[in-house]
Amino acid sequence: MRLNPSENILPFEINYAQASAHEMSRERKEAWARYSNLGLPNHRLESWRYTDFRAACLKSFHPADKAIDNIELVREHESYRLVLLNGVLRHDLSDINLMPDGVNVDNIYENQSNLKENISFNTSNFSNLIKDTIVDLNTALASDGFIIKITEGVELTKPIEILNVITKQCSVFTRIFVDLSENSRINLIETLKNNSLHGAQVNHVLYAKLAPNSGLDLFSYLSGSGQSCTGILTLLAELERGASINSNVLFNLNGFFRRQVFAKLKEEHANITLNGVVLAKTKDHIDNTIAVEHCAPNTMSNEVFRYILNNKSVGVFQGKIIVQPAAQKSDGFMQSKAILLSDLAAMNSKPELEIFADDVKCSHGSTCGEIDKEQLFYLMSRGLDEQEAKSLLIEAFAFEAFSAFKDDKMSNFTKNILADWLFIKRNLS
Repeated sequence: MRLNPSENILPFEINYAQASAHEMSRERKEAWARYSNLGLPNHRLESWRYTDFRAACLKSFHPADKAIDNIELVREHESYRLVLLNGVLRHDLSDINLMPDGVNVDNIYENQSNLKENISFNTSNFSNLIKDTIVDLNTALASDGFIIKITEGVELTKPIEILNVITKQCSVFTRIFVDLSENSRINLIETLKNNSLHGAQVNHVLYAKLAPNSGLDLFSYLSGSGQSCTGILTLLAELERGASINSNVLFNLNGFFRRQVFAKLKEEHANITLNGVVLAKTKDHIDNTIAVEHCAPNTMSNEVFRYILNNKSVGVFQGKIIVQPAAQKSDGFMQSKAILLSDLAAMNSKPELEIFADDVKCSHGSTCGEIDKEQLFYLMSRGLDEQEAKSLLIEAFAFEAFSAFKDDKMSNFTKNILADWLFIKRNLS
């Protein structure tokens, strides 16, 4: 992901440009031209002032080879699983042939009919929201990815899980397209596991297109026991009339990471909820950047993020709500709060409202500080020791962001992760 063709970029061009159809090759070349003109973003860009991605990519990683690695993956969820291993879709580890009726999964680059049907990443729809080349870089160099298409009226009771596992020192460029037809609904679990012992670089894009009255419940979990990972996860979302997205993200990994969301509420009564919790331990740098555009009346957006920052970790929250003139009676809310568990931890927050309509309800809030000493004293006066009291307060603080969880299993899963994180922190203190 460094601007150095001879060391990092050229292998992707050779391996994948030849395998793509003519239309996709043109798309790659156009994206590469835009990237070559501007390069990687750095802190001189307003939307990157707190996250210098170019400086974080001084070390150059090659793409992973396509050799088949023997690996056993424990199933943490009862789901239809799709596995990307070091950037390559593994059919032998995935449940592609077990998908229920009404769910079609195709490899983007193997099935050329996808291109003919014009199921593609139309990122030009987000040109007023995206001000950098990260998605262009993904378009130019994506090594693998797939399309999940849900037929009209289909509602899945079992989630689909996208498991993105990294075991090598490599650069990974992957992309997923989720196309929900009218009146359909799915639960999607998106897991990134960095188990590389020598670090990795990731650029992953999920594009969700929701037809009228469709729904997507999305849980994203970033984890791993490997060395520091540098990466960006991008969610692009287009919502038509009455469509809804409920997204929850949990960060629990080592590294320098940014998750960015660009969403367009295109038609009336579309709504999106974006919640997140960041657990940062050592020198982690975790950035959540969000831009939601209200394009139609009676649309709604809600963003709630909680940061728990320890040692020398850094948190970033940038949220922007744009309400266009036609989007009367829209409702937008965003809030970020951070607890600093160390004098060396830092939090940067920049909420923004751009309102061009006069009949709307929009607000934002941001706070940052240490654990409330009065609350801590109260719990300790009831018999808890200091660490137990702190853990209880941190858990309650984090789950303010996950109060909208609709799935009890996922709620319990996140509670267990938080409990493990607090246990490790308590024993290292």
